[in-house]
This record gives sequence, C-alpha cells and structure tokens, in this order.
Amino acid sequence: EVSTASELALLAASHDITHISASTARRMLHHEELHAMHMIKKPLLTREHKRKRLEFARKHRDWTVQQWKQVMFSDETIIPARSSDSHKVKWTKTTHGLNPKLVLPTVQGGGVVIMVWGCISTHGFHDLVLLDGTVDGAGYTKVLQSYLLPVMQQYFGLHPS
Repeated sequence: EVSTASELALLAASHDITHISASTARRMLHHEELHAMHMIKKPLLTREHKRKRLEFARKHRDWTVQQWKQVMFSDETIIPARSSDSHKVKWTKTTHGLNPKLVLPTVQGGGVVIMVWGCISTHGFHDLVLLDGTVDGAGYTKVLQSYLLPVMQQYFGLHPS
C-alpha cells in the first residue's frame, strides 16, 4: 500500500523504475482515478459487535417515527490529548459511503485522554459532561443517574420506580 505520492515515487525507484517525481506520481495516480483520501478513525469492531448491531437494526427496522421519538441515545468517548495519526492519507478510488480501506481502527487505552459523556434524542443534543478520569461500571451508572435520568424525566416524563 502506498499512502503518499512520495512513497509511490520511492517504491517505483526501488523496483528499478526510472526515477519519477512526486508530482509525476500524483498525475499517474489521478490517471488511474485514485485520489488522496484522509483516513478516518473508527473504533475497531469485532464480529460480535457487528452481529449485535445487525440484530439491533433488524429488531427495530419496523419502528414508527413515534416510537423513535421515545428513544434517547447516550455514550461516552475518550478524546486523546494529541494524536500522531490524525493526518494519514491513502490513495484510493472514490466510493460512496464509508470505504473500509480508509478506516484506522482504534482501541481504548493508552496516552493522556479527556473523557466525556453525552446524550441525544429527537429533542436535540443534551448535556455533554466532562468526566473525571476513566469510568468503571459503577461510575457509569452514577453518570446515567445524575445526567441521563433528569433529561429523560424532563422530556419523557419518566420517573424511576
């Protein structure tokens, strides 16, 4: 795989191909209908993750708009303080939708991070909460009780039993 036109030029030279400049390499790539595309960071999905997502989609595919209006999604994420892979580029043909070749799988852990939690519904975006360090199961339950429950009570009139 070649990520940059300069790498392509070096690769060509290593195979006894006449030296070409990076701009010539770019023209050759464009001639082959390849374009420099920025890599996208996405969580690494296992087969089990994909199976569960498909199961969820199938289970809810016939829901009405009214049913979806009663749903609130929440999640937490970590934001790295800095990332060295944020500007990776790969030459590839343009596709519709997310091209799997442009995904840099990410896994949790390592480095200095900021952890946030938030929720969204048909009523809009709700609290974005800065969490103190990483959160275990008990801590996440506390976040849901402190932040999600009040929003659900406000918009859906739900009260804990």
